[in-house]
Amino acid sequence: MNKVKSEKGITLTALIIYMLVLVIVISALTLIVSNAMKNSTYISERGKYMAELNKFNVIFLADCKTNTDTISVTDTQIEFESGVKYTFKDNGIYRDDLKVCNTVTNCNFEKLVENNKNILKVSIQLDKNEELATTTDYVLKYW
Repeated sequence: MNKVKSEKGITLTALIIYMLVLVIVISALTLIVSNAMKNSTYISERGKYMAELNKFNVIFLADCKTNTDTISVTDTQIEFESGVKYTFKDNGIYRDDLKVCNTVTNCNFEKLVENNKNILKVSIQLDKNEELATTTDYVLKYW
């Protein structure tokens, strides 16, 4: 009596399909991990520069809220009526002689008057990166 053998197993076609699916899944995971690593590097770099910007904002805002006017404003320098002077030089912003912001590649100060309020517009670019450029309006004390 001849027994019929069971021919269970993987055919060559099925093996090729399994391998293609496996390659596609591994490629997708590699792409996802690569993007996650790139984004984490971007976030850590941006965080370093944003800390510098936040430090400047806190100090500059305190001076804006204690002064009602400025003595002089140029593209790279601003002097408040209290005598405090902010200057952009040597890739940094200085408050009198103290460096309050590092890695600044460009900084412009501008004074505007709207509705009887003195407004200082400060444009800062950090580390030659266009994404790290910001413009902020600060209202001087008016009450």
